[in-house]
Amino acid sequence: MSNSSPTAEPDSQSSAGTREKLLLAAEALFATEGVDGVSMRRINRAAGQQNASALHYHFGSRRDLVAAIINRRMGEVNARRRRVLDRLIAAGDVSDPRQISDALVAPLAEQVNHGDGGSNYIRCLASVYFSSEVDVDDITRGHADDSLRDVADLFAGALPDFPATVIRQRFVMTVRQVVYALADWERQCLDGQKPPRLKFPAFVENLIDMTGAVMAAPVSAKTNAKLKA
Repeated sequence: MSNSSPTAEPDSQSSAGTREKLLLAAEALFATEGVDGVSMRRINRAAGQQNASALHYHFGSRRDLVAAIINRRMGEVNARRRRVLDRLIAAGDVSDPRQISDALVAPLAEQVNHGDGGSNYIRCLASVYFSSEVDVDDITRGHADDSLRDVADLFAGALPDFPATVIRQRFVMTVRQVVYALADWERQCLDGQKPPRLKFPAFVENLIDMTGAVMAAPVSAKTNAKLKA
């Protein structure tokens, strides 16, 4: 027994280290080149793995690799969003679409890479939404998206006179709008382009304003007519 323990721990640590390198390499490549445009072999090389089967060994498939990236980051995002939601509920602000939007946007904004060595998660997530090979809703349904579902429920409660189908469609589009906006900010920072007019804190607050306004925009007579057609 004394001989087996010392060898098992280094192997376990080495495996965990390899898995982490593969996740980070994949996240960075997906962020810059898209989920569908990067080969598994390329990710292996970027992670410094000479074994061509390393990625398959740790993740199995492209879908499972993307799921691992999302789950790795969404744990932190969910925890942050849960704290915001708890504060809103305690303060009784659950009827204000702007306050609910804060819970949606702010935790994602904290993931933005300003060129200071942060993650590439936001641009990676945007590329997942564009993927024809990976269904992000299928990956996140039932576990990674629990805080998002709570935000959607709060919007529905704050806008009781709106058709449920309208709320659902607006929320799906709004989540993607937020991710794309943050990803575009991140891309501009990392590409060295001319900075946007608003500094990042103001940009985020404006994005929260826009998100609340989109969700609470009156449903037009034309939309209602189409819903009944």
